[in-house]
Amino acid sequence: MEDESQIHWKERYFELLKKVEALEAEVKRLRELLETNSKNSSKPPSQDPYSGQRDEPNPLAPQTGGSQATPAIAGLLCHLAK
Repeated sequence: MEDESQIHWKERYFELLKKVEALEAEVKRLRELLETNSKNSSKPPSQDPYSGQRDEPNPLAPQTGGSQATPAIAGLLCHLAK
């Protein structure tokens, strides 16, 4: 017959085993959460974690922003500015 200390040890072992299993499941869930971003989920890009890197501008891409004046208009504006 098992003495009381061995029974207590076995109960404690199974309690700890359950806790380990629960913690492993939590770690798995948190890792999956860390790996989600706007490209593989419905999260908006503003919710993506900061990567510390900025995209380099493409030198071949057309410039966006203000409109460019034609040479004739630019010359007229320079003449009017005088």
